[in-house]
Amino acid sequence: MSTLAPGVSAVAALTAFDPAVRPVVTVAVEAGSDPTMAVVEDAARTRAAVYYPRLALRLELAGEEIGDGGFVPWTATLMNDAKERCLISCVSVERLVQLSSGGPARSARPR
Repeated sequence: MSTLAPGVSAVAALTAFDPAVRPVVTVAVEAGSDPTMAVVEDAARTRAAVYYPRLALRLELAGEEIGDGGFVPWTATLMNDAKERCLISCVSVERLVQLSSGGPARSARPR
């Protein structure tokens, strides 16, 4: 992220909604931070706890949320396989461009 927005703080916030994955979050927080991105635990998050019942993540750049994700259970149901895992995520490209350029994001729609 530092190449996209030099000098801008980046954060990956992890939330363990399932107590069984809390040790994973602890290890990630202890090992994951570097000078360009901080990895933190967000134990207060409640948003999307039903959609991401085990683990969720939030990406921030300059204090603004630019992405979200987590592990979803519906692929295991669809595949009828309890061992199936699926991590999904998204990044708002428009917001990322806006923050990295220092100006408002431009609309891709013709005027």
